[in-house]
Amino acid sequence: FGSSSPFRRKQKVSQPEALPSRLRSDETMPPKARASADEKEKQPSTAFTLNSRPYHASMSELFKNSNVRPGDIDAKAVQLLDAFNDAGRIEEVFAHLQKVLADIPREKVSSWTAYIFSLLKKFDVDFYAIMRERRGRPQPHRKSMNVPVSTTKLSAEAPAFVPGQIWMTPAGGATPISLDGATAAPAANGTSAPAAGAEATAPAAGEAAKPEAEAPPAEAPPAEGGAGA
Repeated sequence: FGSSSPFRRKQKVSQPEALPSRLRSDETMPPKARASADEKEKQPSTAFTLNSRPYHASMSELFKNSNVRPGDIDAKAVQLLDAFNDAGRIEEVFAHLQKVLADIPREKVSSWTAYIFSLLKKFDVDFYAIMRERRGRPQPHRKSMNVPVSTTKLSAEAPAFVPGQIWMTPAGGATPISLDGATAAPAANGTSAPAAGAEATAPAAGEAAKPEAEAPPAEAPPAEGGAGA
């Protein structure tokens, strides 16, 4: 048959091989294998890079001549080693560590990190106590108590303050202010209030007294009878 024939044979499609199933008979996944103790010890327990330390050469000699590994040096041990290095005693410390750790098997120590730090502390207990006070405990934050102080000198000859008087004038003296005869502030309607001590019936200052109005003259009564009566 030709290629256009409807009776052409169907081509077999190759099926991918089935991958082996990891499921157990109860259709559950098997537990993951736990890392051995040796594999855990190979992993560094600290993120500190010991290569940048000034005592890196002495530390490398300790790793070669003992069972200590780089992962056994944690952050606290590095801090204490830095303090010994600043004090100029780092060579004494590594000589002591090589002497103590030379013949100790790896499996005899359950926690090498704690053991190394314990040896460093016991090398000089007083030095460790001082280092802990300086570095281990941060100082509490205290606010500054410096209060600005005025540098202006006070004059002992300044006049005393008296109520009702201007204390200081440009000339340097005190000017009295008399309250006698003082006028009050103008009222809201624009007229001034009477002065203190003045009678309420007295006219305001500057106003002339108005004369009293005279009574109109009486009209004469009309005469009886007209003219020429």
